[in-house]
Amino acid sequence: MESYSDPAAPITPEPPPPTAEQLARAAALRRFNRLTIYLPVGLIIFVWLVLVLALLWLTVFGQWVNVSPTQLAYYRNLVRGIADISLIVLFTLMLILGTIPIVLTAAVVKRQRERRALRPAGVRPLPIMWRLENLVVTIQQAITGVLPMIARPVTTLHAGAAYVRALLIEIRKILTRS
Repeated sequence: MESYSDPAAPITPEPPPPTAEQLARAAALRRFNRLTIYLPVGLIIFVWLVLVLALLWLTVFGQWVNVSPTQLAYYRNLVRGIADISLIVLFTLMLILGTIPIVLTAAVVKRQRERRALRPAGVRPLPIMWRLENLVVTIQQAITGVLPMIARPVTTLHAGAAYVRALLIEIRKILTRS
């Protein structure tokens, strides 16, 4: 009875670990994301929450303008309406826009779990750019080892041709002098 190998099993050997330069670039990328993405978004959310909470507080507890009771009731209703509209818009946007990252996150997690199930234990895949960089380094090392073997005969041939050319020039000078 024949046994068949699993077609999903990886054929390539375990990749080398990331270099120190690759790890430094990954750390710089994380730092960049924290400063340019997460911090501004967090600040915007914080400012929005403070404004909404201040608006609600002024609506419920605020005697913030010395006006007649009729005008105070008008301003309270106006502030309540603005707060209600902002909350309705916020919750609608959260519902609509919040489902996209949840679905994408679920898809990524599912794909990673499927890949982990197919991968042997203990093997951690490198990001694609790190694998490409390791491939380039391997090719450069191979070229560095092979290049002198290719260059040596070419250099010897050029040196011989230069010697013969110089010899012919000297012979012509000797013959034309006499």
